[in-house]
Amino acid sequence: MGGMKTEGGPERFEDVVKDGVADTEAIRRWLPVAALADVERFAEWSRNGHAAHALALEELERRRFELLRKPHWSLSPLFWVAVLTMAFAAIAAWPVIREWPVIQRWLPAAPPAQTTPTCPAPPTP
Repeated sequence: MGGMKTEGGPERFEDVVKDGVADTEAIRRWLPVAALADVERFAEWSRNGHAAHALALEELERRRFELLRKPHWSLSPLFWVAVLTMAFAAIAAWPVIREWPVIQRWLPAAPPAQTTPTCPAPPTP
């Protein structure tokens, strides 16, 4: 879960913080290549006054901003086109689905159509 190792530098949080002591210059080189979880752990560890705490917070802010730059997949126009297409397809398929024998057991039978005219026939000249 560690970050990439660069030029013999530290790879994980445990490599940077040894015996509760961390070198600020080593941290400066490590933060840009460290795993996000390690940067979060270091920010939590260093909040009690370590000189590199501001560097860790800045790196966290930069990474979170990068994550937010890409919009959520549900904001894509194609997503909404697909949702509308599925809704219209379901509406169009409903009469066919209603005719299936399995569905007819659960749905009440439709009343028979009225075959007698409800208005009188027009007069003939």
